[in-house]
Amino acid sequence: MKKIATSLFLLSFLSACTPLTREEQLALFHSRCVDYGYAQGTQEFDKCLARQENRHNQRSIRTRVNTTDNLNFLERETLRQQEIKMKEKQQSSGS
Repeated sequence: MKKIATSLFLLSFLSACTPLTREEQLALFHSRCVDYGYAQGTQEFDKCLARQENRHNQRSIRTRVNTTDNLNFLERETLRQQEIKMKEKQQSSGS
């Protein structure tokens, strides 16, 4: 059990650095379902694997959306700063 927990910790730590391959993701899902007590080859085990993959996909979508939102925020902020500079130039040239 300690080996599995250690490997999960290392995989999660490494996943922050580099994306996991499909095989590594499946191995992680597999080890989680085994840890949850599901017996391999059962429908419950297959459902657990499907839930793990679904959660992973949902997390990936949320990450992409958050990244897009952050980029949109940065773009809006850049435009806002440019507008402020333009107004300041207009005011200084108009005075």
